[in-house]
Amino acid sequence: MAEGKRCLALLGLINFLVVFLVALNMLNIAVIGVGLVGTELVTQIRASSASFSLFSLSSSTRTLFHPGADWKSALAASPHKTDLTDLTKKIRELVDDHQRVAVVDNTSSDEVAALYPEWLRHGFHVVTCSKKAFSGELALWEDILEASSESGARFLNEATVGAGLPVINTLKELVASGDKVSHPILLHIHPLVYFVHRSPKSRVFFRAP
Repeated sequence: MAEGKRCLALLGLINFLVVFLVALNMLNIAVIGVGLVGTELVTQIRASSASFSLFSLSSSTRTLFHPGADWKSALAASPHKTDLTDLTKKIRELVDDHQRVAVVDNTSSDEVAALYPEWLRHGFHVVTCSKKAFSGELALWEDILEASSESGARFLNEATVGAGLPVINTLKELVASGDKVSHPILLHIHPLVYFVHRSPKSRVFFRAP
């Protein structure tokens, strides 16, 4: 369920890019991270009627370019080892050809997050649900904002808290519409509470002596 919510949030951000780039016919997408969230996202992108084109899919070990319907098997058998430098080079070729590209990061990798400024400066749009870029060094976050401002490429981020609720984009939309957030309240939901809630009602965890 949480994965589905995160994917819907990511797909919403990608759709926003399509609207933002309304004069363009196609948005190429390079997906990095095809675990639970990434797999669900790819499924939703393939089912979407929007002008998306999957340019590449990257796991921690393999990269597949121009994936088809049976992408999981093709990715496992791909001769291309995941090389972020090589991937960046190939995406730059698209941008140099005046095509638009969004890199979607579904990982929790510091190595991937560290590339955001470079990608943005090259004109790649970046969409991510990773918290690495804005929970680490302030210098990285400032570099991301500067790179986005310099090139005009968009940096869209979303994260979930508690029971998998997307909050960042919601807060941004509130502020953009003129509302003021004065006292945010965070209610921490303990994993045990979530576990008990999701368990069958008939399950007995403890019997008093």
